Amino acid sequence: AYMAPEQLQSSRDVDARADVYALGVVLFEALTASLPFNAPTIHNLLFSVLHTPAPALKTLRADVPDELEKIVLLCLEFLHCITPNKICSLLHRLGERSGYLRHLGHLSRAQYKYI
Repeated sequence: AYMAPEQLQSSRDVDARADVYALGVVLFEALTASLPFNAPTIHNLLFSVLHTPAPALKTLRADVPDELEKIVLLCLEFLHCITPNKICSLLHRLGERSGYLRHLGHLSRAQYKYI
């Protein structure tokens, strides 16, 4: 669930941008208490990750600020769409908006599946 789509296809060309995708999954999960892609089988999960855009966070949590949703969805774009300029912009926006961390505090530790 945390592996970038391109990494699922071929690990040969994967670089640090795969970490940006994993960050997007972690942020999505922290904000919504669910993964961006769920499926009953691994085959269906892989298909969803490779062929389906991530759902809007607002469908699961209406109080997420628009800018934070854009940042998370940017992280979940396919790696070939993420350029170094987008990564720099993403880091700048996250740093600028550190108040977004308060949106992560609504979950109790019991709600996390993997802690």
